Amino acid sequence: MTATPARESVSSVALIGKADASGRRLWLARWNEGWAAHNFVAGHRLPKESFRQCILREIGEELALRGDEFTVAAEPRTIARFTDWSRSAQAQTAYTMALFEAELSEAAHKHVDADPQTCWLTEEEIDAKRSTDGRPVSETMSRLLAEAGLWTKEIPMAARVVWMAKPRGKVAPDIRRRSTRELQAVFPSAEAITVYDCFMGYSADQNAKLVLGVEVREKDAIETHVVKLGTVETTGSDVTGWRQCVLAHNCTSRLLVPVWGRSLRGDRCAAVYRDARVLFGPDPGEQGPRDLDTVVQWAVKDDGPDPISVERVLCQIYSDLARWLYADAQPRATETRKFYNRLLKRALPVWANEPARIEMRRNAAWELCEQDDPLSEREIRFLDPYDLVNWALAADERMPETLVGRSHGDLHGRNILVGVQRG
Repeated sequence: MTATPARESVSSVALIGKADASGRRLWLARWNEGWAAHNFVAGHRLPKESFRQCILREIGEELALRGDEFTVAAEPRTIARFTDWSRSAQAQTAYTMALFEAELSEAAHKHVDADPQTCWLTEEEIDAKRSTDGRPVSETMSRLLAEAGLWTKEIPMAARVVWMAKPRGKVAPDIRRRSTRELQAVFPSAEAITVYDCFMGYSADQNAKLVLGVEVREKDAIETHVVKLGTVETTGSDVTGWRQCVLAHNCTSRLLVPVWGRSLRGDRCAAVYRDARVLFGPDPGEQGPRDLDTVVQWAVKDDGPDPISVERVLCQIYSDLARWLYADAQPRATETRKFYNRLLKRALPVWANEPARIEMRRNAAWELCEQDDPLSEREIRFLDPYDLVNWALAADERMPETLVGRSHGDLHGRNILVGVQRG
């Protein structure tokens, strides 16, 4: 799945506060129908409008106040910049928010207090993400108060991160140090984080994407996750693509573990998956879950698992994917030719020249064809994919009918786990 540029959102935000009778700090929030949550008074900046002009207009419009009923600081307290998922736009979004402190006149206070769409929230309500009337509070409120240096609640100490020997040997020291800080940001309420593995994907650039297995100890629970740390371009698209592909379908939890994302400093982000290995129970030796890539290699290189059982698993996986995710796909000859010529043709030299891949092709053909009598007139059960692609590329009319549609682009063999019983 190719990474898509983040959508941009440029806005101004009003930080309007007051103290109650006991001296507690309260913050003015307004119900946001689009977000279905309380949030600060804010709005998008119009073309040729300054940040301050924007917030002056938004306060007047949202609170129905005249310009002499409130004051706004001449400059923003800070400008917050971060990338996160927009629920309303359903897209990864690069946010730029100018945070202005503002004050209301006595008359404006009375007017605002009478408005059922506005309320004053304590830091406890903002931290709990729920107001006393039970309605949601946007998590952006605490984030922006922290950005502005106005969040007075105690910030919990960062969790201690321990790297086991296996991942320490795979990750360079400078990347380990940065990853430690990022894991602490991803799991802010953790008491301890143990990095137990570093999974080697198809990308060797650990600056762009690093995939870690972590155990997270919270106050009342211990959970294991697979965490991808990387740039918004390389990692943010994993979260965006999963949501775009999966959330419209009701039964995908039987196929795919959920994923959630978190923005990090420096145009970086994290994609967090539940570690699917825990769904299989204990893994004593070789009796347990393995990625499909490994299982296929076992089937063609040694005495197990049975190649026929692997074939059944492949049929089950892709039948379920077709039923739940790809029901709208249709045969399209033009797109099929483009796919074969752009991607498959490029892969042919690798499978023709690398000794390990040649050996795998030979073993697969031997394993899956050995029950066929070479002199039999029965239909051959297996054809080397290399030969099939070469044959199809020779003429357009040979292109096999191929379904074209939206797919989950990260479903390669190393991301699919299957249960294995050897022996």
